[in-house]
Amino acid sequence: MSYYCFDKIIYESPNSTLYRAFTKNNAKEVVLKCFETDAQGMYLREMSGFGVTHPNLIACLDTFYLGDNRPCMVYEFFQDGTLQEWLATQGKAEVDFCYRCLEDILQALIYLNENKRIHCDIKPGNIFLRLSPSLSPQFVLADLGATCSLREAQESRYGVGTPAYIAPERLYDHFFYNSDLYSLGIVAYELLTGQRPFLGMPDEIKRAHLSKLPDLEQITDLLLRNFIERLLEKDPELRIADAKTALLILAAIRRGERIAEPVKNTLPQLTKVKQQIIPTGFQQVHQFNITSQQNKLLIFELHNQPIVGLEYDSHIELINAENNKHDIVLKNGMTQTHQSDSFFYTSSVKLFRFDLQNYQRQCVYTFNKNINHFHSNGNYLLLRTKHDTVYCDLHSKQVYKFSQPHYFSTPLAYIFENGNFCSSGGASNQDLILRDRQTHVIQKWRLNAFIIALTANQNTALALTLDIENGSRYVMWALAELEPPRHLIISTQEIVHYGHTQGYLFWLNSNHQLYLCGTELIPKLITTLPSSLQIDALELSLNHRWLVTSAGCSHQKHQITCFKADGE
Repeated sequence: MSYYCFDKIIYESPNSTLYRAFTKNNAKEVVLKCFETDAQGMYLREMSGFGVTHPNLIACLDTFYLGDNRPCMVYEFFQDGTLQEWLATQGKAEVDFCYRCLEDILQALIYLNENKRIHCDIKPGNIFLRLSPSLSPQFVLADLGATCSLREAQESRYGVGTPAYIAPERLYDHFFYNSDLYSLGIVAYELLTGQRPFLGMPDEIKRAHLSKLPDLEQITDLLLRNFIERLLEKDPELRIADAKTALLILAAIRRGERIAEPVKNTLPQLTKVKQQIIPTGFQQVHQFNITSQQNKLLIFELHNQPIVGLEYDSHIELINAENNKHDIVLKNGMTQTHQSDSFFYTSSVKLFRFDLQNYQRQCVYTFNKNINHFHSNGNYLLLRTKHDTVYCDLHSKQVYKFSQPHYFSTPLAYIFENGNFCSSGGASNQDLILRDRQTHVIQKWRLNAFIIALTANQNTALALTLDIENGSRYVMWALAELEPPRHLIISTQEIVHYGHTQGYLFWLNSNHQLYLCGTELIPKLITTLPSSLQIDALELSLNHRWLVTSAGCSHQKHQITCFKADGE
């Protein structure tokens, strides 16, 4: 204690007292956090952060014991105070200030996550500021004594946290890294609006966290509104998974010049699909690198130029291959290409159609449960939740519910132009059932193995099955009403990657040969890709004019290559 002089008490709690103090040798201002003798556990937990050197996490400068055996920790003194104090005087923040706060705290959380720690008490009172007239503000996350390990979060209820900022799952269940993201979403909301989304007594606030939706219309910046909406997802499985993913999304939003226009609750104006071609070859036209491998590739066409879609759990990154311009669409469910310049995607209980022509998203349908799987042709919609299968006429709003159990593999569906549809199900997802618009069964086929791909032309379904029991072979099926099933057997060695467009299946074999096959079941070789590409994914545009591949090129990078059909 001989190194420090007490000045005044800053804050007192039952477990510790904060003092403003000075070092005796150079009169440097510091904060002393002195724990009560019966709070040794809290002291040891906070000591786990000793040695942290991250610029956005508060650093412990020293530790010692007082004469009465109370342990003390020494921290930097922040002249500009906490974010809570800043809000008390400023009211609310500008958009750039909020961006910087989000970026800095996400950087801090990435560091904690990498060390398998969850902060558990993110709030304005635990965020310190460094302000400068010439530099951007810097935000520093404090109170590392609130953190818990991932193991603690998964094995037991950890009670540390502030009710106004706590994630819903913290109130009743185990939690994960993204519980901190919910708390950060509350902070961001408060920064932009000047108040928290939920007010009242602690029990009222807890009930609101569980069931009430925040009024996001108060946030006028559409970019941040959409991002904060994702942070404030009630269901942790639908929330952005971790701080690293959140920072990637935020960075993409910041550098993007365009954003999705406000949601329009109207049906989309449908455009005619550009006529499909049967390519006779492809030429490489664009190539670029990405640092994070996508879950799925998408390829669109806009003004005769390719638009590459990189689908991740939380968003889709759209890249103009001509000028390498990036844009982003937030989502948390599956996607389905609709036209060459549009796609459907889900976000919680809503289905949207995104139009690349005008960069607008349109809310096509809202359900009362989270959507697990869907298919739509723009006029009709088939969706599945955990327990229900629903078929909807999007124009008349007529809704039908029916049961089609599935236990293995992802159920698939396809809707024909006339409204009839086929969907898979059964114990091994090996049944394909054709129904009319009133969901009455027209015909049922039991195929040889589980169905892994499904498409159709005007009146014939085209299904691909994988038969593991009989030599691991693929079988392609052409199925039409009142006609005998036709099939084509393909050995497993012949298919390395596969996919489908409207009425066609395509696959790449081990010799880098790409085949396209329609309902006539006559495969056509459409190109041979360079053997130098270590392809891990590929996708063909709906009109077959563009091909995109993803290939590993180094430890942390993937190479995206665009090809254009010959003669186009």
